[in-house]
Amino acid sequence: MPGRAPSKLRPLLILWLASLCVAALLQIPLAWGLAYVSRSITFAEVPIDLLAPADLDTDTETISIFSYSFPGVRSITIMANPPGTMSRRYLEHHTFAPNSREIIAATPPWPPADVHPALASASAWPPRTGVYSRPNMSHHVPLTSRHAAGWPFLCVEGRIEFTRSNTSSLTPRTFGIATDPRLFPSSGVGYLVYYPRWPAYLANTLIDGPILAAAILLSTLLFRTLRARRRRREGLCPNCAYDLHATPPNTPCPECGRPR
Repeated sequence: MPGRAPSKLRPLLILWLASLCVAALLQIPLAWGLAYVSRSITFAEVPIDLLAPADLDTDTETISIFSYSFPGVRSITIMANPPGTMSRRYLEHHTFAPNSREIIAATPPWPPADVHPALASASAWPPRTGVYSRPNMSHHVPLTSRHAAGWPFLCVEGRIEFTRSNTSSLTPRTFGIATDPRLFPSSGVGYLVYYPRWPAYLANTLIDGPILAAAILLSTLLFRTLRARRRRREGLCPNCAYDLHATPPNTPCPECGRPR
């Protein structure tokens, strides 16, 4: 009938559609695997720091961006630091303004404002985070943590936001994420990102689907070729395995009619 796919192309079309569905379902487990493998990777040794506005009454002198990249994984954690954590000389030469080139380069795949508002505007600087500095001791507070994973593009993400309750204790709120072992080393649980980043999710599916279909097709062809060679050596029909020892040479298989 007109409009229908030719019978020879129909199995290939079904294989392609099935591979796309399987590739879409595999994106999140693949991201989890990449996140699990990267658990032992530490953050960048030198963070990117922002200095608090001079006229702001706040207990947070600097905000640090800790980040690392692993093939298929991206992680960013924002920490609040109390006064006196860093020397004045360091603050003068190694801190950056919100939304500066260095800050934008440190936060992909997210814009600075999506990671934390203070990274994009000094007016969003947190007034009170609960950090404090005492002799020989500094108390740092995590503000937020963002994670993304996927291959070849980062297609799922999750985040942890820390809020301070009335009891002055930090309460982590998770969004598509369990726990980050760098923040909770005693838990030993890797984070599970599952909020889709739809453009990247679709791109990964369209890339991985044809690759999966090609792998299945090539594996099937290789299996059939090796099976046909083995059957010929044993005197069998390469198609249906009918015994051809009593069949005259150069005649089709009497069982399936395929040429020998």
